Amino acid sequence: MTTRQAALAALTLLCLAGAQPAALASEESGWMSAPEATASKGSGTVTCESHNDGRRHCAVANIDTESVYVERKLSQTHCQRGVNWGVDRDGIWVDGGCRAVFAFVYRQGGGGWSSSRPGRPGTIECGSQDDRRRHCEVPNIDPDSVTMDRQLSHANCHRGQSWGTESRGIWVDKGCRAEFGYVTRNGGHGGGGASESSMREACINRAAREWSVTTSNLEITHAERQQNGGYRFSVQSKRTSGTCMVDRSGHVYRLDTH
Repeated sequence: MTTRQAALAALTLLCLAGAQPAALASEESGWMSAPEATASKGSGTVTCESHNDGRRHCAVANIDTESVYVERKLSQTHCQRGVNWGVDRDGIWVDGGCRAVFAFVYRQGGGGWSSSRPGRPGTIECGSQDDRRRHCEVPNIDPDSVTMDRQLSHANCHRGQSWGTESRGIWVDKGCRAEFGYVTRNGGHGGGGASESSMREACINRAAREWSVTTSNLEITHAERQQNGGYRFSVQSKRTSGTCMVDRSGHVYRLDTH
């Protein structure tokens, strides 16, 4: 090796030795750009199975209810959303022998429903009778928040075809009857007292006792918030209708039959 070659080799070694600590230091300090976040950080999958045709709920905290779909069916039974599987704000439910792997996305922000959709959640049963269109009023509803939590009719319920949302509530048509989950916009409902869903249930139960009908044959067609924190509900069955008044504690203090 000539003197010139030896000098070049020594210079190369010195450069490499000096560059390595600098690179390590930058990596350890966090200066280097982080890798892109993978989809798994904001999404996930869960296996949920109905055994012996029984209903089962699989909890998924902070789930985005509109993102859920069947990624892989495990049962011979066909899994149809709203019929033998569905979603609520706490996770996924299956029934009637449906077994599947479900994919979902988490809501942004975490920490509960209000992080991504501020407001107050509730549920309402809305049904189309004699295949006719019907509107179920929900004051101050956020139309984008509505999900079909449970189908109750033999007729299939498809969003945009036999059910949908409007600025003042939910509509159903073509025999669709289902339980819908929703969120009201900020300022619509105040806090404290019984929940709207528990007030609805109290009215349905009271009307069922006084009118001698089953709760499945009753529905609330209108809900109006009162200044005292309670609600005024319009309740009806196939033969009877009336007005139900509930105070903020959830106590039914009046049921008028029309």
